[in-house]
Amino acid sequence: MLSRKIWIGICVFLFLVVIVAFACYRSSIRGPQFYREAIQVDSGQNTVLGEALENDFLNAHNTAIRESNWNMVISDEQLNGWIATHLAKKYARYYPRQIENLCTSFAGNRIRIAFKVKQGWIPLVVTIQADLFMTGDEQNIALRLEKMGTGYIPFPKKQATERISKAMDGSDISILWTTEQGQPLGLMPVQFDLAKKTKRRIIVTHLSIQDRKLIVAGTAADIPE
Repeated sequence: MLSRKIWIGICVFLFLVVIVAFACYRSSIRGPQFYREAIQVDSGQNTVLGEALENDFLNAHNTAIRESNWNMVISDEQLNGWIATHLAKKYARYYPRQIENLCTSFAGNRIRIAFKVKQGWIPLVVTIQADLFMTGDEQNIALRLEKMGTGYIPFPKKQATERISKAMDGSDISILWTTEQGQPLGLMPVQFDLAKKTKRRIIVTHLSIQDRKLIVAGTAADIPE
């Protein structure tokens, strides 16, 4: 027969396992604080924020058509409002059906993304953290994938790169994945052509994150014949 101390040790171990499992489960369904705050914003406020960002997009586009320089300042609140009220409706092909409550947060030089996965019987909240910056030669926009997981449980980063690439299929933005210091690094070009009838090309020359805002600026010129 097992001694009393062994039984006590087994019981304590099982109790700790239950506590850890519950903590992992709870963290997986609650999501990070920025996610919980974003999903509490009412639809009316999201509509106002989304419309404001839509107007900013239009103004930056029109500026790039008329002038040689353009810029945009995007807050994470505006972006979340736009995602909630515009992305799924106007750009449904870029919004995966398996997710809901997609939201973002800007902090430091990093962008954090969180969303709820609708597949399966447990509504897991997945969080992705990435470093967003211009490469040293200013020829690419870089996205360094640092973390991906649900709660305390990490996911393979390869899974994240595959999902990001799939979500961007069919868009005008291509992304090339490589590695840097063991972390996935996505490279995107800094040049983008506007609608064909405008015959204008924009080049991103500055990208930074400050005070929960994404700041983007660049130049614009006619596409050479």
